[in-house]
Amino acid sequence: MLKRLLDEMKAGTKKQISVSAENLPVTLIKGEYPGKTVLISAGMHSGEYPGVPALGNICRQMDPQKMHGSVIAFHCLNISGLYAHSDALFPEDGGNLNRCFPGDENGTVSQRIAAFMTKEVLPHADFIIDLHSGGLGEPLTPCLFYPVQKSVKEESLNIAASLTLPYLLPSESRVGMFSYAANVMHIPGLLLERGYSGICEETWIREYEEDLRRALSALNVIAYEYKTMPQHLFEKVIYMEFEEQGIWQCCTHAEDEVRKGDLLGIVYDLFGNPVHEYRSDYDGIVMYHRGGITARTGDLLTAVALKKEE
Repeated sequence: MLKRLLDEMKAGTKKQISVSAENLPVTLIKGEYPGKTVLISAGMHSGEYPGVPALGNICRQMDPQKMHGSVIAFHCLNISGLYAHSDALFPEDGGNLNRCFPGDENGTVSQRIAAFMTKEVLPHADFIIDLHSGGLGEPLTPCLFYPVQKSVKEESLNIAASLTLPYLLPSESRVGMFSYAANVMHIPGLLLERGYSGICEETWIREYEEDLRRALSALNVIAYEYKTMPQHLFEKVIYMEFEEQGIWQCCTHAEDEVRKGDLLGIVYDLFGNPVHEYRSDYDGIVMYHRGGITARTGDLLTAVALKKEE
């Protein structure tokens, strides 16, 4: 469907449309000259806001008569969650779109959207950029995830090197959009993380716009001059989860450097009695962690990028 629409568009033009049964808002931009097709998505998790206005701004600013290739921009993949003020999930089915791929065209709304993207969109992309943020109560330092799949890792990291995000983390997931595309369909891509806690700072929007310009320039879609920034490449991330329910007192911040044995935080019961001290088992840097005061069994406690292979 989208491939046919792009093919029918005149070179050097731009179109805003709604697609799929869920009326997803998409901007199609067909450059004047041949080149790569880049898929950019935002709003997969409805409470992760900065990517949505940033993508809209970039699409308005791009001049298709000066572009090579095409851009397919999905401005918000979870519209119902956006207007329901959901943190991440679809209110209709409680689905997490970043855990649904390849989806089911006869399933629930999140499964249908995943199936639509898998069948109608991903096969036509040469590169994928998926814009995210830390969730509600999840302070995060800006970072990105790259696929570990050998066939696409190098190309993905080449584009990552153009961006301003300082921390590059490996993704071994196979059920999110960019990771499914990388592992199963061998399409390179990146998942970018900036902002957190249901906030949309103007600075985060502008920084995402800058990274999109840089990525599109590195992919030879637009002309844009930039200087590379210092980055840290990690090959392993440790994810810790809560073992009980209680009141959480966090003792770290995003981007803190921790050593093995350092106190990460304490869970108390509702009487204020300490139940469990959580300490780091590794040397590394805190990428994001549970904010607020609630701990629930199985919820993410922290993600620590290791300074060296353990």
